[in-house]
Amino acid sequence: TPVDDAEAEAAPATEDTAPDPAPTPAELRDVWRAQPTEDVLAEARLRIDVRDFAAADARLDFLVEQTDAAMVWFERGRSLELQERYRDALKAYAAATDRTEDPRLVRDILYRQAIASNDLRYHGEARALALRLRKLDSLDTSVRPVVDLELGVAEASLGKRRGNRRITRALDQLDAQGTEHGWARSRARFVLTRQSLEHAGNIPLPGSKRGARNLVKRAEALKAAEAQVIAIAKTGEPEYALAGIMVLGDAYLALHDDLIASPPPRGLTAEQTDVYKKTLAERAAVLREKAFRFYDEGVSFAVRVQWHGEITERMKRRRDALTIQSGS
Repeated sequence: TPVDDAEAEAAPATEDTAPDPAPTPAELRDVWRAQPTEDVLAEARLRIDVRDFAAADARLDFLVEQTDAAMVWFERGRSLELQERYRDALKAYAAATDRTEDPRLVRDILYRQAIASNDLRYHGEARALALRLRKLDSLDTSVRPVVDLELGVAEASLGKRRGNRRITRALDQLDAQGTEHGWARSRARFVLTRQSLEHAGNIPLPGSKRGARNLVKRAEALKAAEAQVIAIAKTGEPEYALAGIMVLGDAYLALHDDLIASPPPRGLTAEQTDVYKKTLAERAAVLREKAFRFYDEGVSFAVRVQWHGEITERMKRRRDALTIQSGS
């Protein structure tokens, strides 16, 4: 009866009703073999999107053996790229290229190859790939600014000033279109953030009036970087928001250390120098506290968005080190 059925469902599991063991890899392959190839590929894509790479790769390995299709190789490359296995990803993208003449897939492969090459710091190759991509007839003009962002990343990383200009122009175009392409925008903004902070770190702090002026310049560069990180956070993309938060913490900590290490003004007596250094340390403490707040907020943000990765662990270690040093 329905009542009996309901009671049976509610009854606690016993040895006789224990759940079945997880299927073996061989059993999973039998299941996939009975399914349409497109369904297995669609499930692999979903697994990639939720970062369940082991499950995605198992399906993709099966599909490579069964079909050797270009799209399967492309998705394998995407999975490897997101696992930061960039060299393996480039090999998979090359295999996909060898197996297709579909202009749309060729377009997508070139874009992913440019990204992976930039992440490997092969910026010259990334630039060449992005330039090839810009010339494709299959590239819709509405997404050209997305390509220009990656091209700008390559050029800026090569030290070319036009890279920054290209990024800024493409960001303006995409911002006018709406909120799409958040990941590409946040990635490019992170490059601008990193450049602002590198510029700030190269400004010396001598113990003179020029040192005071340079301190203002460094503070302005840090503020510009903060503005970029705020813009990144608004895209809702955690990867580069977290990276931006961490490098800001690093930059404020570096400014603290450089300020403490800067020479005192000339002409001070030994006693005046001691007073100067003590006062400087007290004033510089706010920079150390700000670095701590960035690391702490980064860890909290990672928890809120359920982001797990090495960057979160690095921020935890840096935050905890500052806590120990302060004795709090």
